[in-house]
Amino acid sequence: STAHTYVAYSSSPYLKRDGTAVSSQPDAPVVSILIYDGTVYCRLSNGTVKAYTDSNGNAKTVTVNSFMLAQMNKWAGEGIFYNKNNRLLKIWNGTTLVTYEFVPLGYFTAERPNVPAVNEIHFTCNDFMMKFDRDMPSDAALGIASTDYPLTFKGLLAKMATAVGVSFDQSSMTVNSNAKISARVPECDGANMREVVQWIAEAGAAVARFNRDGVLVLDWIRTNTGQSYDETMYKEFNPYWYQTKTVNRLYNRSSAGEYDNNYGSGSEAYLIQDNPFLKGVTG
Repeated sequence: STAHTYVAYSSSPYLKRDGTAVSSQPDAPVVSILIYDGTVYCRLSNGTVKAYTDSNGNAKTVTVNSFMLAQMNKWAGEGIFYNKNNRLLKIWNGTTLVTYEFVPLGYFTAERPNVPAVNEIHFTCNDFMMKFDRDMPSDAALGIASTDYPLTFKGLLAKMATAVGVSFDQSSMTVNSNAKISARVPECDGANMREVVQWIAEAGAAVARFNRDGVLVLDWIRTNTGQSYDETMYKEFNPYWYQTKTVNRLYNRSSAGEYDNNYGSGSEAYLIQDNPFLKGVTG
């Protein structure tokens, strides 16, 4: 496991922890070992399971269903350890320790499946961004009082995330994260929450998305891609197709000519059209 080593033997003592026989010995040889979430499961040759607490090596009472028993029978001669904190799976097959890292594909909301036939199920999965597909609530519904203004962009986004029941990594917002609105933006009235999320992300030269852990983050488009291609890879080659410049200036304007603002003094500008959150920021 992370801190302790378990070795099984064909004769008594059948199980040792860190080189020392465990106090409550199995009553038969150990066929396979599974360590998960702080519990050590030992499948014995007599068909039973003996369990221990990983942290202290003491015996532990557990209930093991028939499915798990069948799986442990298939793992004869192997030791398996899974650390759910870092998603690492380690398998010992008697000669080699192999490590696998599991990466989640994401967290999704599944609609009730449509079952037109017994052996066929159709369902649709959407990431948590769909939770913002609703009308923008009032300040009161978001838990925002008049005394909370001026309110930062990321502060408002955090309130919105709480309102729809998702997590927001505020540290992911750095550009314009301290920019403030002095009062509720009028365009929020009657707007869709997803649209407001878009405005806030756009104001920071970013895109809003949910990562593999189901957390709302803002990904920046202001750094180089890190990709490089030479002329031998393509018949036609232009470096700007594959690399982006660092954004160091924001340029916001209204298509109706109501406002035309610049933020920053760099030469690589990011043009934003009709973003109400950049009409009058104070920081």
